[in-house]
Amino acid sequence: MGLVMLKMKSRHVAGTITKKKKSVVIDVCRDVPAWAGRHLLEDGEHRRYFGLRTAEHRVIEFECGSQREHEMWIKGVARLLSIAGERRRLVA
Repeated sequence: MGLVMLKMKSRHVAGTITKKKKSVVIDVCRDVPAWAGRHLLEDGEHRRYFGLRTAEHRVIEFECGSQREHEMWIKGVARLLSIAGERRRLVA
């Protein structure tokens, strides 16, 4: 289909209730500010954050443990978006 999909799964009540949600990713937000109080955690100053903008106009934020992990995720998702965009242009 030429789309990048984000699939999330959350469990509630000791895993007895499971929610699944799918979103179409349209962009990567590279510089998301640190979540409040996260700097107080062990290695909190090394954590990095990014977001994925969805077709529903939401930004879903993610936390990475290091700058290297942050770059890997951002480059990976950006590459997938680029490939999906090329495929859409070839089909159109």
